[in-house]
Amino acid sequence: MTGGLNTSVTARLGMWAIAGVLGGVGCADAGDTDAQATTDEPTECVCSPGECGINACGATCGCDAGFCDAGTCSDAANCQREGIVLSTQTALIERRGVRETLRYEGRTRATAPFDRLVIEHFGQPPSVPPLGPGTYDIGSDDYRDCETCVLLESKCNDLGCPETFLASGGLLTIDRVDGQLVATLDDAHFVQVYIDDTDYGSIPLPNGDTWCVDEVGVDAVIDDSDTPEACAPTGTGKQIGDKIADVSLVSCTGEPYSLHSRCGVAAAVWVVLAAGWCEVCSEHLPEVAETYAARKEFGLDVVVVLGEDTAGAKPTQAYCQEYAAAHGLDPAVVYIDHDGTQSFAAVQEAVELYMPAGTLSLPWDGLLRGDGMLYLWTPGEVQGDLSSLLDQLLDK
Repeated sequence: MTGGLNTSVTARLGMWAIAGVLGGVGCADAGDTDAQATTDEPTECVCSPGECGINACGATCGCDAGFCDAGTCSDAANCQREGIVLSTQTALIERRGVRETLRYEGRTRATAPFDRLVIEHFGQPPSVPPLGPGTYDIGSDDYRDCETCVLLESKCNDLGCPETFLASGGLLTIDRVDGQLVATLDDAHFVQVYIDDTDYGSIPLPNGDTWCVDEVGVDAVIDDSDTPEACAPTGTGKQIGDKIADVSLVSCTGEPYSLHSRCGVAAAVWVVLAAGWCEVCSEHLPEVAETYAARKEFGLDVVVVLGEDTAGAKPTQAYCQEYAAAHGLDPAVVYIDHDGTQSFAAVQEAVELYMPAGTLSLPWDGLLRGDGMLYLWTPGEVQGDLSSLLDQLLDK
């Protein structure tokens, strides 16, 4: 699920259902298919006893006592955990084509372990506009379907959180979102869930806890610098945590490729080094191809770098195309990297592979964050597995 990399993760495009309805008091228009039908004569829209959230005709209903659970006020005694006190708050906007994602994160402390409040809005204009001022019903029974998703996560570190809670009820009132996110979360009820990393559906845990938040304020400057300029052309270094310099390669099809051409476009860049003589590479690459096919529409780029042919020599374009086809890969994402003397010369110039001098262990995998080409992961150097990190980076 989501993690400290501030992106969410991870088949959800086209699956969303609008779960939040802009607030306000008054009956819905007759043409509003998401609201109850109304008669020709408008009637006053009121809240029924015990009703909470935003009801069918648009009234904003709070709880005099307890918390909002799936549209009904629930006794506070039903919550195993209560409240959250935030010490740090951040917000950012990420863009992928027409897609605009607002992500807010409030942490209980600056260092691990910490709990956190996460608010995510997945805009897809014009059907789902960017988040604006108003009151939103945040109740949802499935993370896959929420438009404005509110989560509590517990026992977190910078790679992720073992416990996740999805809001099943409550109100989020947005006062300001122009450069600063100012909002209030009221009467919120959260259910502990497992979020599937394949389709992002959430499943309530049978013996999971509930977590209630009476009121918490949100106030964070919005970082809106998610642009291609976020990349450093010459890089900031070669190590984990550095921004990687631009790398120029040529694909199997003869097309030039620049790593930084995908800055601010790709959400994640998975780099794989392989060679024609490497049998383990041949076992690994079909999995790479399958993952890429499933996730490329959500922002995943795959860069398969072929350094040597079966004889350990520089691959030809013809060999490169045959190699790509044999492993189920689009030849446009397979690139030759051999300067006539050394294999993987361009990649090794820009990226620390963390291999002992004079050795080359293949296949090699590395993961970069697309909005800055920040070097995040390679096996053995950072805790966490590739699949979990992809979930955190890829758009919902």
